[in-house]
Amino acid sequence: MANHDIIIIDSKRGNDYLKLKDGDEIMIDVEDTVTWSINTSDVASFKIKKKHFLIREIFTDAPSQDYGTSLQRQVKSDVFDRRYKYSIVWKDKDWEKHTYDPIISINPDWKRRSKKDSIIPWLVPFLGLLGISLLLSLKKKSSK
Repeated sequence: MANHDIIIIDSKRGNDYLKLKDGDEIMIDVEDTVTWSINTSDVASFKIKKKHFLIREIFTDAPSQDYGTSLQRQVKSDVFDRRYKYSIVWKDKDWEKHTYDPIISINPDWKRRSKKDSIIPWLVPFLGLLGISLLLSLKKKSSK
């Protein structure tokens, strides 16, 4: 389990843009920790939230509704999503609210998953091909 720092280093209030030290997308593993922090006087505080209510939460704890200057959250062990779209809702030095939408990419960790879970991605295409083969076979027999 590693810690990944997402550091806010600059902002553009006119278009809600935040400049993050390592870019707009980071790659992490399941069970890693993500720490967000501010390293600019242009941003007073922030909070993290899911981009859309239908997106599955990838973190072990509920998102805080409070604004702060740093936040640490741990990624769940059973995350299957490859890309997590989220929002950094931030307040500038004049306390005006802005929203910026970076991405967290997640490496699937097949080693920690059960054998049942790890076979599913292979089983579905296999069964699909088997079904197509069976249909073609039946069609060939009926045309004779």
